[in-house]
Amino acid sequence: MSEAVSQISVEEQIQCAELELEKRRKFYPKWVKEGRKNPVIADREIAAMEAIIATLKQVKEPRLL
Repeated sequence: MSEAVSQISVEEQIQCAELELEKRRKFYPKWVKEGRKNPVIADREIAAMEAIIATLKQVKEPRLL
């Protein structure tokens, strides 16, 4: 892992992932309609990004069981 990667905070990773999710929600429907993106894959990739964000938030603020 490079030094630059290790310097990126969890909060910054969350912000970046949220921005990516926003872009996917904006562009994927158009791409699906145009036939540039498979709808099943588009839904799966959006769900994956949502899961990434949820995981990062849990890492940032773990819940006590």
